[in-house]
Parts: sequence; structure tokens; C-alpha cells
Amino acid sequence: MVNQKIRAPAVAGQFYPSSPQALEKQIGTLIVEKGKKINAIACILPHAGYIYSGVVAGKAYKQVEGQTYDCVVIVGLSHGFPIRKASV
Repeated sequence: MVNQKIRAPAVAGQFYPSSPQALEKQIGTLIVEKGKKINAIACILPHAGYIYSGVVAGKAYKQVEGQTYDCVVIVGLSHGFPIRKASV
């Protein structure tokens, strides 16, 4: 059995709502119903706060909704401390 720890939200209430209900409501407004479905092998999405880039990310997620992937790689920056190498 894998020992999994759930990380506490580090910036809840700053870059997104701290209330799960408010967060779910906000995300619901960002995922648009329109958009042509695409067969994507990769997506590059913005990583700013939802109020800045949520509409763009939501549209991309809607376009690939229903697809399954064997592997998902998230590459991001460290917001809390400097690192010299890549963090994947």
C-alpha cells in the first residue's frame, strides 16, 4: 500500500477561494460549455491565478474532457523557496 499524504493548501484564500464550495463555484464559471472537442496529445496551460488565466485553462480542459491519458506531467515553479534544478 502506498503511503500518501495530502498536502494542505498553501495559498487558499489568496489565489483561489479558501472555501471548497466557493472554489467549486468559481471553477464552474471558468469551464465553458462551448468549444470544439480535440484529440490532444499534449496541453500547455497557464499557471496564474484563476482570475487571470482560468478562462483559458477552462476552455482547454473542456476541449479534452472525456479523454484518458496514461501519463500526466505537471511542470511548475517553486513559489515557496528557490531551487536550482527542475521540479517535476
